[in-house]
Amino acid sequence: VCIGLPPDAKISNPVFDTVIRMVTFKGSYVGNRADTAEALDFFRRGLIHVPFKTVGLSELQSVFDLMEAGKIAGRYVVDTSK
Repeated sequence: VCIGLPPDAKISNPVFDTVIRMVTFKGSYVGNRADTAEALDFFRRGLIHVPFKTVGLSELQSVFDLMEAGKIAGRYVVDTSK
C-alpha cells in the first residue's frame, strides 16, 4: 500500500517474485488519516515488510550519497544520539 505518493514516484519490483508471491500494489497520490491508520495496522499485523536501516547522524552524508545514486531500498532512520 503506497499512500501520498509524489507525482513523479516510481515503484520497481522483480517480475518473477511479484508473480510467484502474488504481490498486489495499491496506491494513491493522496491519503488521509484513515488510509494511514489502515496501512499501519497492516504493518502491525505483519502483512507488510518494510526494509529499514538505522544509522547515526554521523552517517548522514553517506545516506545522501546513496540517495543521489539511487541505491536506497526502503527507509533510513537517523538516530541523532549516534
